[in-house]
Formats: sequence, C-alpha cells, structure tokens
Amino acid sequence: NSDDEEEEDDDEYCASIPVEISAEMKNLLDENVDYFMRLLKALFKNYAPLNRPNRSDECVRQLCGQLLLILGDLERYKVKYSGQSDLTKAQDFYNKSHSLYPFNGKTCNQMAVVSGKKDDVFGSVYWLIRSLTTEKKFHCRETLNKYFEKVRQEFVDRLRELEAVSSGKMTTPQTSDDSEKIFMNFCFTFLRLQGIFFTRIGEEEVEKISFLLSSQFHNFTRFTKNLTNDDLKKKNINRLVHIMIIALFSLQNSVLGLDSFQEENPKITGEQVEGSPFGRHAVDQFVQLFLHLSSAVESATDYWMVALTPLMYWLFIHQEIMPYLVQKYPEIKRSILRLRRLIKKTEFQLSFDEVKDRELNLKEDIAENDVILYQILQGGLNEDFNFIGFMPLQHMFLTYKQKATTKYDGQALLEARAKIFQLVVNKASNFFEGERSDSESEEEIQEDPLDMGELPEGLEVGGVESKVLKAGSPCKSSKGSIVLDGPNVAIQHGDTYFSARGLKLAINYWAKRGYDVIAFLPENCLSYEKV
Repeated sequence: NSDDEEEEDDDEYCASIPVEISAEMKNLLDENVDYFMRLLKALFKNYAPLNRPNRSDECVRQLCGQLLLILGDLERYKVKYSGQSDLTKAQDFYNKSHSLYPFNGKTCNQMAVVSGKKDDVFGSVYWLIRSLTTEKKFHCRETLNKYFEKVRQEFVDRLRELEAVSSGKMTTPQTSDDSEKIFMNFCFTFLRLQGIFFTRIGEEEVEKISFLLSSQFHNFTRFTKNLTNDDLKKKNINRLVHIMIIALFSLQNSVLGLDSFQEENPKITGEQVEGSPFGRHAVDQFVQLFLHLSSAVESATDYWMVALTPLMYWLFIHQEIMPYLVQKYPEIKRSILRLRRLIKKTEFQLSFDEVKDRELNLKEDIAENDVILYQILQGGLNEDFNFIGFMPLQHMFLTYKQKATTKYDGQALLEARAKIFQLVVNKASNFFEGERSDSESEEEIQEDPLDMGELPEGLEVGGVESKVLKAGSPCKSSKGSIVLDGPNVAIQHGDTYFSARGLKLAINYWAKRGYDVIAFLPENCLSYEKV
C-alpha cells in the first residue's frame, strides 16, 4: 500500500490488536514466507530464470520477481505485527525482485514505501519516479504529489538557512561528517524545483530556486572533489546518479508528459521544448547539471564519469534535440569536445579484444561493440545505471551482469566504463563534425573550467588599481577596439564562479576577427584564492 495516510492507519490498527491475535498473525505470515520460499527455490532450480533474457515478456523472470515482491510484503507485515521497525529483510526482497525483473512499477513503489518508513523523502521520491517510468508502471502520481508538498513545506521553513549557506554567510562544513548536511541542503532545493516541474505550480519561483540550486550544486561538487576519503567521495557521486535520473524524468515529463515513458522511442525536439514553459526550465536545469559535472571530470577513468553517464546517455538517445541545445547552449558543444579529448588521451591498460565468448548471444541484443559491453558487465555496474526509461540496453546489462562470473579489478572497471562512454561521446560529437569554426577548435578547450588556469597568451598587463588586458596586433586595428568587462564575462560563462576560460574565449573570439581587445580586471581577479 503506497498511500501514506492508509499506511499510518494500518500501523495504528496493528498496534491496537491483542497480543494473542498478533502472535497468531505472525505465525500465519511465517508459514506463508516458508511456502513462497520453497516455491521460489523450486523455480530457480528447474527453470533457471537468470539464464533467460531480461525482457518484460519473460514469464519465468516475471513470476520469480513477483514472488520476491510478495515475500517482501510478507516480511513488512511481520514487522508491523511484531511492533518492530527493521525493514531490512523486506527491502532485501524488494531489491532482488527489482534486479531480477525491473519492469514492474509495483516493486519500485514498495521500495518507496520502505524509504518513507525511514523518513527518507529523497529515496521515496526517487523510487516513486522509477515506478512511473517502468514499462509496467504503477500509478502513484497522487502519492508523489504528497511528497512534493512535504518538500515544499520544509523548503519554506528552511529557506533562510539554505540561502545563508549558499551565500557564504554561514560556515560551510568541511569535514566528512558534514557531507550529509551539504547533500541534504542541495537535495531539498533540488526536490523543491522538481516539485514545481511535476505539479506545474509555482513557475514564478523557478528563477530564484534555480539560482540557489546552482550555487548549492557547485558547493557540493567542490566539497566532494576535495574529499580525501575515497569511499565518501564515491558515495556522494553515486548519490548524484539518483539526482540525474530525477532531473531526466523532470525534463521528459515536462515536455512530453508521463505517458511518454511507456512509448517505444519518444522524441524531444527544440520546438516541443519551446512550447512548454516548464520544459524550458527543465532543459536549463539539465544543461547546468551537465556542465557542472563535465567540468569536474579530469580524466577518462575519473569516477565523476559515473554521475555524468546518465546525462550523456540521454543525449545519445535523444540526438534530435542536439541542434536546439547547441544553438541555445554553446557550452554543451565545448564540454562534449573536451570530454572526447580527455578520452583520446587515455592510455588504456585493459585489452578489449580478449573476450571471444559468443555463448551469451550478445549480438542478438546489440549490433556492435558487444565485446566492450561484455567487459563492463563482467566487472559489474552499479544497479542504478540500469534505470528504466532512460538508458538503452538496460535489460541486457542486468541479464549479463547476473550471468557473468569473471570479476575485474577497480581500475579495469573504470576503463571499461570509459570505453563505453567513449562510444557515446563519439556519437554525440559526430554531430559537430564539419561545423566547427577556428575559434572553437578543440585545442582551445581547457582541461577544467572550474580552474582559473592561465591568462590568455600574448596579453599585456598594465594599470594600477585594475589590470588592463590587451590582445591583438601591435598597431591599431582598422576594425577598431573591443572593450570587455572582464569580471562579468568570466562570471557569466562560469555561472557562479570566475571562469578564466570564458574570458579567454571572449578575447580570442574578437582578436581572431581582427579587433584590438581590451579586458578590464580588478586586482583581486588575478588571485585564484580570491575568485
């Protein structure tokens, strides 16, 4: 049962039942658990569901997944009648059911129920969204609305604190113990914005909340990047995978509606985005998330690739929207070309030509690159990469991940991820071939837009209270001079941070067209620590 109010009524009802009846109910539930466990073991022994393709029409997988779902419900009822609160066993059964047969929205809904019992609003929203996007979706729209209303109320209560942290008026936590607080500040602002997209109420708040969210996301990524605890860093990045999935849901739902998730090949075009006010806001959010994450990536095997993968795959699936994105957000193009450069420079240690096993009939599921995919599956991907409705080949990933027996070490797995990521980046960057101008060559793209880097070459520095940066020919150009407000150009390009790359691109743009370029900068902008 996914309805919060009815769930609370159930709890009150169970608490009022006499002890002897509760004991009898628990014995009955134990008997049912034993029965379904025996049935499940017999099915696994005689029909080997893991050896069958993970498709929505596969009967044995579906039946076993349903039995695991029932077992999860029974364990949850046992907890109720015993007056306890530990739902670990129920959650374990739900996880196994979802892994075995991920097309059933009811399973995701039950995961949301468990999250709700733990007061995990973010987890509840995430799993309710998953239940709406599966092939066999579970209708839980009203429940999701209730959670978004809870978020709205808490967001209003916490708004001053959130704004203070984002503006720097409060001390930003710097220890690993405070990582949770940083994430939750960002999380509540993020969920509030998604609530506006989903309910289509509160458009007047979008601009303010988006600005706050951008600042908080920047703080969260900077904090995570500077963590020395690798486990905590990976935990934060894996959380971002859930964030990206929810953001993709908001985008597609805002433009095409909920029914589009059950369509075979939904298309999103620029015309459709422009025709949807909330769709435009959701695309803005997608672009900001993409640019922030891609700027955090420093190498092809960087763990930040994990969080960027869902967004990159979404671009891979919806290539019809690329002309619109590139025209409206030129930074997307630069980021993708930069990612391609990073991957090109990577010297892979793992051979991707070793696997010759055709026993799994991979070519029945994919037309090319089967060896690379098989390598990834053998390494084992995080389950949350297999989200339904967004990533292609998700059923194949789950199936062969379960069937594969060989395990690679961590570095090999990162290389495998990078290799499949390369395929997607190349597909996306093929769109740019033949249209790149001299001012947009790959050589101009810096390694990390978050870093100030070096000032553009060939600049003369002068002035007392401010620095005047000049570029161009020694003699005055016949075309005249271009004067740039350096700080504004840099902040506009970097959103909430000073982007030396943005200033360099602006200077080079005009200098290559024959103008004398002058950029004014205050003294403090020449210090990395101050900007």
